[in-house]
Amino acid sequence: MGQNREKFVPLLKKASILLGEGKYEHALKTVDEAITRNREQPFAHHLRGEILLKLSRKSEALAAFREALRLEPYDFPSAYRLAQLLEEKGDFKEAFFHYRKVYFLYPWAFDIEIKLEELRERTGKAVHLAGATEEIRLLFRSIEDMDRKNIWVWKQGFKEEKPDER
Repeated sequence: MGQNREKFVPLLKKASILLGEGKYEHALKTVDEAITRNREQPFAHHLRGEILLKLSRKSEALAAFREALRLEPYDFPSAYRLAQLLEEKGDFKEAFFHYRKVYFLYPWAFDIEIKLEELRERTGKAVHLAGATEEIRLLFRSIEDMDRKNIWVWKQGFKEEKPDER
């Protein structure tokens, strides 16, 4: 992987620059070359999805964001993009699921509560934004997995200081 990594990272940087410059076809070829060197890197698939969106190839972008999430289930940007595409496609039930995932990962995400309410109305599902332990369990599968992925700050050794007892 050493030599592949040496070539992989610069390819991702180049693809990002090309995307920013509006050279989408060239950016896609570059990110695809990076993915052939390391198929297990979620950001590469996310970047591929972003490029495909610029090329109006939404079904391929959807697949790229799904792959990024398969590799990294806690990838906020990919979950958000996937939810947006699913909503646009009319798959409100799955879009709702991914928006909830975004909310649980980043509750401060831009307008996510409004989006959840809109989709709740479309799907007829209740939105449980606080105390939804069953929702969290379903989304993240296990506490051990959450701990391994460092989702909860207090699992990273945070200790609340106690006031002096006098």
